[in-house]
Amino acid sequence: MTSQKKYSILIIDDEKSNIIELTDILDGDYDVYALKESGQAQETVERIKPNIILLDIIMPDMDGYEVIMSLKNREKTRDIPVIFITGLDSIEAEERGFSSGAADYITKPFHAAIVKMRIANQIKIIERNEIEHKIIAAEAANRAKNKFLANVTHEIRTPMNIIVGMTLLGKRESSIEKKNNAFEKIGEASTQLIGIVNDIIDFTEIEEGKMVLSNNKFRIGNMVDDILTVARINSNARRQTIFASVDEKIPAVVIGDEQRLAQVLRNLMSNAIKFSNEGGLIKLEAALIEDTGEYCELNFKVTDNGIGISSEQQKTLFEAFEQVESGTTRSFGGTGMGLAISRRIVEAMGDRLRVESELGKGSMFEFNVRLPVST
Repeated sequence: MTSQKKYSILIIDDEKSNIIELTDILDGDYDVYALKESGQAQETVERIKPNIILLDIIMPDMDGYEVIMSLKNREKTRDIPVIFITGLDSIEAEERGFSSGAADYITKPFHAAIVKMRIANQIKIIERNEIEHKIIAAEAANRAKNKFLANVTHEIRTPMNIIVGMTLLGKRESSIEKKNNAFEKIGEASTQLIGIVNDIIDFTEIEEGKMVLSNNKFRIGNMVDDILTVARINSNARRQTIFASVDEKIPAVVIGDEQRLAQVLRNLMSNAIKFSNEGGLIKLEAALIEDTGEYCELNFKVTDNGIGISSEQQKTLFEAFEQVESGTTRSFGGTGMGLAISRRIVEAMGDRLRVESELGKGSMFEFNVRLPVST
């Protein structure tokens, strides 16, 4: 063996003697599984997730060519290397196998050294691919972090410049009106700066696993009202229409982390406002999915008719240090951490933050939470 990791191998063969012989050759070095019915191959492969598949070509229900085509047509199984087991001795058979996606061949009768060597070769390829993927991922993460640092530096510098500039200006001005205007600008910039710092602190705590959800009694309707009040203030300058819909069947009092839940919704509402045009429409909805009397499952949804997000951009939308596009921070502001933080909070609450969007037609973000009902 060339690797410390113990790899798993699935043998798919209707001949019991082949399974026994191959298992004797491989057992001890690998975790070996066997399947005699090729018609169950797809389901078994998805369940076991083997590193390598040894697949007989001639079988009664589905032959090896049909099985490999099924495996290669599924995203979950297409990258698993398949080594054909065959007694066929023809160029045509080999060509058909390789064109179907086979990685290699093992011929009958089996020679233990050859079987082990061919599997070892596939493991070397697997390990090389894993290293390449890790390098690519690390390089991408490093680029994203560098971009993030540039964005954060820009975002911090802007309010800091306003605070310093307005402080100097306010000191020189004798007019109370102009001094008050300077103080107002300082206050706005300070609030913006605190928001950026809080994002950084929140993200650091989540990344280090220090985020703990609290359990307090609260009312969904009151929480939504508070979020709406702030959202309407932020949207007034753009003359956007903002409203909410809270399902009347939602229990009066629930138990959970109101602060973190509200943080997610505030972030989604803030993004909807930011990325919607003047006169846009933004809606926050809270709906009851299930109420057992002890627990309730709620669905939260934020919808806008703003600029939208392309399918390609959606792939990295919830990743740390990413934004919709490189120019988004410069055009709309923000650190690019809000959705990453929101995603982690929703995951901690037991669900996944989902998005449906189309460029130029707006976006919809939603997630579910399961909360105890207060008696």
